[in-house]
Amino acid sequence: IYAERLSKRLGQQFLVINRQGAGGTIAAAAVAKAPADGYTLFMANSQHSVNPALYDNLPYDSLKDFKPVMNLAYTPLMIVINPALPPRNVAELIAYSKAAGKPFSYGSGGTGSAPHLGMEYFLQMAGMRITHAPYKSLGQMGADLMSGQIDVGWAGAPFGVDAVEQGRTRVIAKASDDPVLDRQTIRLIVANATELSQRQDVFVRFMRAYREALDWVYATPEGLKAYAEWSNISEATAKRAL
Repeated sequence: IYAERLSKRLGQQFLVINRQGAGGTIAAAAVAKAPADGYTLFMANSQHSVNPALYDNLPYDSLKDFKPVMNLAYTPLMIVINPALPPRNVAELIAYSKAAGKPFSYGSGGTGSAPHLGMEYFLQMAGMRITHAPYKSLGQMGADLMSGQIDVGWAGAPFGVDAVEQGRTRVIAKASDDPVLDRQTIRLIVANATELSQRQDVFVRFMRAYREALDWVYATPEGLKAYAEWSNISEATAKRAL
């Protein structure tokens, strides 16, 4: 979405390099070690701010080595379950899990991710005990959810849209346009934000150029539509947010 349009706007080719693993710390370390010339950007989500509390001896400082350029998307979180299970809402899920005579499990995109922390917060509030199964990717989690290997998943709203529409998974709760999930007396304020960051020491020189280019991307119909779809909100709401 962004690389192609930023290339067009700035006249420079943007390459997307995926460095997955370890909650984004592998990618963050690569950017922190990159030359301080402003040509290496880091697409981070909210886990970037959590990682210092999860990992010892990170090879970078999340606050001192990076500076956010612009928020790219806001992704409401949702609870999805295997459709073979009877619950249709959160209250029914709570009651069903407590009455079930077997252990329950839920999947997320990894330890320390926004879905993981959000689910743990929810479980604490609901007085539930469900085993966490961290996955390296949401695709793997979705496959296990649909096959019945896990019972529940907590993920960003764009996750598994086709599977939901085809009835292979069921959404029982999701955040609305404002980041509040309020279902059957369980109230959460949980969302996953994605931002574009760069090296702190080159921030001032390149900040305006990148921000103006991203503003231009979102001003196009394609960019606005992409933001709305990623954030699971209407285009009208996306336009107000930007």
